[in-house]
Amino acid sequence: MLETMRERVGHVLAGTPVAAPLEYGIDAAYGILHPQLLRSGATREESAKELPGDDLVPEPMWAATRAETVQAPADAVWPFIIQMGWGRGGYYAYSFFDPRHTADARGVVPRLQLLKVGDLWLDGPGCDETKGAWRVAAVEPGRALVVHSLRDPISGRELDPKDRGNRWIDVSWAFVLEPVDRARTRLLVRTRVRFAPAWGGLAARLVLTPGDTVMQRTMLRGMRERAERYASRPKRRAISKPRGKRTTAQPRARQREVSTPQA
Repeated sequence: MLETMRERVGHVLAGTPVAAPLEYGIDAAYGILHPQLLRSGATREESAKELPGDDLVPEPMWAATRAETVQAPADAVWPFIIQMGWGRGGYYAYSFFDPRHTADARGVVPRLQLLKVGDLWLDGPGCDETKGAWRVAAVEPGRALVVHSLRDPISGRELDPKDRGNRWIDVSWAFVLEPVDRARTRLLVRTRVRFAPAWGGLAARLVLTPGDTVMQRTMLRGMRERAERYASRPKRRAISKPRGKRTTAQPRARQREVSTPQA
């Protein structure tokens, strides 16, 4: 009954300005009860090294790298990265409002394995290409996926870089796979953020850091569990990788011409 009530409250709040701050606050409180989730999991070297997507937000006011070791090869992890997004495979992270993760895919969804520069990940219900949308900025099949968003931090409305006004949040989000050996993979996730006005950076350090760390650590755990289960299947068939060279973001005007993947 408690879980049903949580989900009902989450449905009512979805898409409202208070939803994200409230979720981050609850995640931060969850982290106090589960302190292992407040640790990034990344080594000092991993946090310092350059990763794909760093150039999208070159001088961040706040940045974080999280990491998880997955007992599975990279080709078993990649399908769970490429299918992420609301209305797609989900985000695999703990949610107070959906403790059963009812919208998250448990396995690989073949129809969601093609993603290209300009496609979108949506944050949740009530979102579309104008609000709460991450645009794919770079894809290196089997190794890295980078998404980016420039939005109003209050309304969630996506902004034009040439007319961003005096209130915005510029964020890159990179998912990178680094093989350890034939059976293990390091899964790295990096977030880089700039704010306007500048005092938003201080707010991020106080509010975003613990809540965002817990959210992303549970997301990594969710991907790890799925990938390890998928890799252990005796008749697992690898998802074929799209052929061609690495793709990178095109000018924004051209990005809008790319069709959005269907849920």
